[in-house]
This record gives sequence, C-alpha cells and structure tokens, in this order.
Amino acid sequence: MFGFAALAIGYLVAGLQLVRVVRGHRLGVAPLTWAMVGVLSAGWAAFYLNLGEFPTAIGNIVFSPVALSIAILCSPSRWGALVKVVSALVVAVAAVFFFPQVGEPVLATVAAFMLVPQLVVVVKAWRERTSLDGVSVSAWTLNVAVASLWLAQGVVFRSPEMLFANGVLLLTSIPIVAIVAVQPRRLATVS
Repeated sequence: MFGFAALAIGYLVAGLQLVRVVRGHRLGVAPLTWAMVGVLSAGWAAFYLNLGEFPTAIGNIVFSPVALSIAILCSPSRWGALVKVVSALVVAVAAVFFFPQVGEPVLATVAAFMLVPQLVVVVKAWRERTSLDGVSVSAWTLNVAVASLWLAQGVVFRSPEMLFANGVLLLTSIPIVAIVAVQPRRLATVS
C-alpha cells in the first residue's frame, strides 16, 4: 500500500529531475547517486520478480532507465559512464536473481547510502558557494515523501532492512532539500 504510493511519487521525482537535466541544468547533480538509484531499481525488480510481486517489479523496471539516463546525461564522460552503469546493472541483477536469499539485505544496505554522493556534492556547493542549478528542489522534496512512505511500509512489514535503509535515506534527503532550497537566495546575497 505505502510501497505503491512511494513508487508513484518516485516516478515524479525522477521525471522532474530528468526534465531539468534534459533542459541543460546539470550543476550539482551527482551522477553516482542516480547510477546507484538506477542499478538498485533493476536489482529490486529482479528481487520482486523472484517473489512473484509483478506490479512492484514492473515499477522498478520502468524507473531504472530514467534514473540511469540522468546519471549518464550528467556524467562528464558519457560513454565511460554508460559502460560502468551497464556493468553494475548486470552484476546487480544477476546477483539478486541467482542469490535471492541475500537480495533484500544487500539491496537495502546499498540503498541506504545511495544518496550520500548527492549530499556530498550539495554540501560542497554550500561551502564553496557554487550553484546547484541542476538539482530539482521539487524532486528532492518529493523524495522526502518517498522515503517516509517506504519507512511506513517497513513499519507495516516489520522489516528491519526497510526501516534501516529508508531511515538513512530520509535523514540524507532532508539536508539535501534544505541546502538546495536555500542556495539560490544565498548566492544572490553574495553578488
């Protein structure tokens, strides 16, 4: 129940960020975060396919290429990024598909830290007073809602993996939103 709402809002998150990137606004976007999101979405798709939970699997199958597109478009070396992303994608899907017993703990542990590269980029921009023009504040605000919904899903299912991963994601998303929301006004006062 919460998971489907989180997936639906997740589409908005990725869509808003993709539109911003396609329009040429890429400053402050961490390609590694979006590559991790895309690879993990593919891993979750394989995990849920193994469980026979097709709606959730399909949701992740659709989400993965959007996140990977953001990663590739924001990467300085698009060809190199594509090769790395595809390699990681193959390894993640194969590992989860062939070793389903470790799928959820491994995916949840990696997922917990997938926003760290974006947080590092945002904090660095804050310290150096540089633009975060490419980062969609709307997308990251919605990401707080997504993490909260997955956290609620973890409470309902009593899943320590979901609680851990989404607790960390929520705590990582909030400072990203705060900095990205304030940075344009902060830069305007410096000029």
